[in-house]
Amino acid sequence: MKSDAQNTLPGVKLYLFNEAGSYLGITQVTNAAGVAAFEVSAGKYKVRADYLGYQFWSDVANFPATSDLTILIPLMDVEVDVTTANDDAEGVKVYLFTPSGSYLGVYSVTDSNGSVTFKLPVGGSYKVRADIMGNQYWSNVLLVSDGGANNLAVTAGGGTLQANILQAAGVPLTNVSTYLFSSSGSYLGLAQKSDATGAVSFAVPQGTYKVRTDYMGYQFWSGATAVSSNVATDLLIAHKDVGIVVNSAFQGTLTPLTGINVYLFTSAGSYMSKTLKTDATGKVVFSVPQKAYKVRADYLSQQYWSEEFTWVDKVINIPMADAAITMAGAGMPQANLSVYVYSAAKSYLGITAKTNAEGKVTFRLPAGTYKFRADYQSSQFWSTDQTLVADQSKDVTISTGGSNFNLTVKANANPLAGVKCYVYNDKGAYLGVTGSTDAAGKVIFALADGSYKFRVDYLGYQFWSGVMTVPATLDLAMVIPMSAVVVNVGAAYGTISDVTVSLFSETGSYLGINAVTDAAGKVTFNLPAGCRYKLRYDILGNQYWSNVITVAEGVQNNVILNAGGGTLQVNILKAAGNPLTGVKAYLFNQNGSCLDSNQTADAAGKVIFNLPNGTYKVRVDYLGYQFWSEDVVVSSNMSANLIISHKDVSLTVGGLYQGSFTPIADVST
Repeated sequence: MKSDAQNTLPGVKLYLFNEAGSYLGITQVTNAAGVAAFEVSAGKYKVRADYLGYQFWSDVANFPATSDLTILIPLMDVEVDVTTANDDAEGVKVYLFTPSGSYLGVYSVTDSNGSVTFKLPVGGSYKVRADIMGNQYWSNVLLVSDGGANNLAVTAGGGTLQANILQAAGVPLTNVSTYLFSSSGSYLGLAQKSDATGAVSFAVPQGTYKVRTDYMGYQFWSGATAVSSNVATDLLIAHKDVGIVVNSAFQGTLTPLTGINVYLFTSAGSYMSKTLKTDATGKVVFSVPQKAYKVRADYLSQQYWSEEFTWVDKVINIPMADAAITMAGAGMPQANLSVYVYSAAKSYLGITAKTNAEGKVTFRLPAGTYKFRADYQSSQFWSTDQTLVADQSKDVTISTGGSNFNLTVKANANPLAGVKCYVYNDKGAYLGVTGSTDAAGKVIFALADGSYKFRVDYLGYQFWSGVMTVPATLDLAMVIPMSAVVVNVGAAYGTISDVTVSLFSETGSYLGINAVTDAAGKVTFNLPAGCRYKLRYDILGNQYWSNVITVAEGVQNNVILNAGGGTLQVNILKAAGNPLTGVKAYLFNQNGSCLDSNQTADAAGKVIFNLPNGTYKVRVDYLGYQFWSEDVVVSSNMSANLIISHKDVSLTVGGLYQGSFTPIADVST
């Protein structure tokens, strides 16, 4: 059978009766199309539909002549408007009831206008209930009429509940989370953080509420506040300053610890995200509510807790001990070494100090277990775990091991004195250790246990040893193979003696080595085999270089250093073919620098200079004046003229009397 052919109603309970109205104990529920079927034998029947608190009957059907029945339930739209004192109540559940208060199992949720619509049977009487923030608000009873508007209103009233969160009168607590609850303690799903004035505001319907602020690990409640209009209430969370002092304690002496981080916790151990550093007196001050707290001081990777406290000051005394470190190596104390303090897990604690002249340094540390590390010659030397007991001093020795290492440097079989030697680790890192060989070619290094190699710097080159392990090896002779380099110094006019020949690197850096040529124009250098050098000698203001030579091992290396040049003949003349004799001629370079060489013109007016390659000029001092030649480039035998032109000048000597001139003979001029 069908219910309401115009607007089918699914889920409606149908009951089967006989014609006389006796219930036959059979029931069905309409499907999505509003249809239900009964299996019956021939006879007369009627059906009752129970819908929204009312009963609706079909006509009597004579089965099987009549097999379909329709129950028409006239429905009308009933609009319900739900409001509070602040606005339309959106998203509120509205429930349908009989006038006597029986819930009919139907509800809907208000839209953005605070409205909801029910389709209800004409002639039925109903009321609705809106549940808002834990409170129930009822409408009046409505008789649903056929035609005209069918409206119900639920007015929840209320206003704004403002809660002022304060730590004292006029002192707000800002940005703290505050939650709204019903008077029975049910959370109503609304929360805010207090503003700059400590206020939170909740728009609520008429009812009784309380708020809870979660602050510094605890919950603080307001009293119950009835709201029928705008109302304000204060939630006071009183505070007090609590001082915490952190001291180190050693043998009865307390010393304030400055710059220590102190953390605030609840008594249950929840961290309050508040930390302070102790001042010069070892003190921090926390402002806290009247609740139980404790603090933790962190010092050198250990944690120290206070007792629980509620508005009382506390002191944390950290028990201390001394670690007296002695650094030794090669049987001797090691002075000026950096010693570092670590936790037992090898976390560096940021503490270091240098050993004194006796190789000692003392650290005062909280009682506990530590490791100590000393750095020496690029190696790290660790102590074992050292447990320090409160109020006691413990001696700790760290040995670098090792011994004195003797390095001898020789040039072939001859010791090299004054040579710089450097110490490296086996990876090639310089250790900052250096020394110079003595007259026997020896230098001594105090080295810790480990592997090393040595570098000798000599005549512009670096000479390396292999890797040596201390203490297995304590002596090393480094031999630099040397070869003789014989330098023959000359010019086009012959060998040159008594000049200084200097040694340079192949790039032209002077190496501080020189020698003077002998009568044969020779000088000998002993130089490292396989190395490259060049040589220079200076004469008459000019520099003359050899080519770069590579010193061959096991043979004499001969180098010719020839300046070339030739003779420079200067003819000093009054005029062509008329020599000027007996005058001194001085030799200069092209820049005008005197070269400390002069000659006297012979009967032919000639002077001759033996010169290496270069540019020269000659000056003659004559009758109070200086006369210069032109620049002459000498690369072989050269000749040049210096003509000092002359002219005869007549001079008559006489007397002058009253305007008359009378020559005088035989007067010396």
